[in-house]
Amino acid sequence: MSYVITKAFRFEAAHHLNAMPEGHQCAQTHGHSYTASITLEADSLDGRGMVTDFGELAPVGDYIRRVLDHSYLNTIRSSENPGYDRGRDVALEAAQGSEELVLTQPTSELLAEHLFRVSQELLPADVAELVTQVKVSETATSHAIFRPAGRVSTAQVA
Repeated sequence: MSYVITKAFRFEAAHHLNAMPEGHQCAQTHGHSYTASITLEADSLDGRGMVTDFGELAPVGDYIRRVLDHSYLNTIRSSENPGYDRGRDVALEAAQGSEELVLTQPTSELLAEHLFRVSQELLPADVAELVTQVKVSETATSHAIFRPAGRVSTAQVA
């Protein structure tokens, strides 16, 4: 048996996808009303009867409000991002220069992975280890989920 909680954060942002063919709607600059949902799982509850207090996730919400909300995702720089790791960030392979762009191809999949990394950097270690997935929805009907290798999630995808 496991216990599962999810905290959702909403933000507005614009982007374009460089890898799309000319004329594709996503190659044009456009925006979304995103929802990023962080899921945590535990086999047992803490002494308060919780997986964790939802308030423990506030640093991720603060990051989203400070860096992502009302931003142009293609221009976010590494100095603004605590979860940035050039060696591990797949989106950076094409980036060149002294201060790399974090999301050179800001797809929902890569944004979910990035937010997982941010959660690992900003949350207390005992809370961060409970994060099993990050889901990013760019519309009411479209979302992407990042699940790190080695962390098994029993949560139903909704």
